[in-house]
Amino acid sequence: MLTDTELELRKHARSIYQRALDSGRLKPADSCGRCGSSENIHGHHDDYEEPLAILWLCASCHARRHSLLRDKATFDPDWIRHLFIVFHPNAPQSQADEYVARQAARATDALESFFVIEEIIKAVKDA
Repeated sequence: MLTDTELELRKHARSIYQRALDSGRLKPADSCGRCGSSENIHGHHDDYEEPLAILWLCASCHARRHSLLRDKATFDPDWIRHLFIVFHPNAPQSQADEYVARQAARATDALESFFVIEEIIKAVKDA
């Protein structure tokens, strides 16, 4: 259960997101950042403190992401490989495979793996 503060932060982030969409400052992606589908694209917040840091997902991948985050499902190497490739499109396949193997060794469940990977990806992008 979210605290009142967390609920307020989520409400505020969604408001900023919606205003940015309405004003045209934020443009939805044409396709899902996970599977590439162009059907029914949703904006997903991983961090409500960054209201314009949106992960664009189709309805199916969005539901899957929430399910994984909520239920702490098993580690999904295909999802982790996809995230790596999205952020490092020119990296060789062997580098993606090594990255997935390292994360698999570190992760004990999907929630931990997502947060570990996203922190590393963010650090690499910011470097």
